[in-house]
Amino acid sequence: MRPEPVAISTNCRPALAALRRDALRREQWDVALQILEAELGLERTTGERGRLLAVAGELWLDHLQDAEQALTHFERALEVLPGDLVSLEGAARAATRSAQPTKAAAFWERIAGLCDGADRARARVAQAELVDPARA
Repeated sequence: MRPEPVAISTNCRPALAALRRDALRREQWDVALQILEAELGLERTTGERGRLLAVAGELWLDHLQDAEQALTHFERALEVLPGDLVSLEGAARAATRSAQPTKAAAFWERIAGLCDGADRARARVAQAELVDPARA
């Protein structure tokens, strides 16, 4: 007879966050992702959930070099936080690395629409580089 899985109490949030920070500090990316998945399983506000999904996307993209997984997490974050610049930029970078320039350009367009000044210019340059890297 199998033992029943143990449910994680919402009271464990601070402990899980501390464990995740420790795993990140030690560069244990896979452990940090497992902890993030446990955190996502807990009841969260929309903002908290979106931010955790963006953190997972960053781990997949920057540390595990898996642009497809990263894009999935950034898109999930954008479902709950559509205007989140961190998630939009992460999604644009992930789409670029996963050879989806049309999708990447759409994310950069959304970023440009939300920003002004230097940030808007940076988004426009990134978008132009997708079309013609030599001219940007």
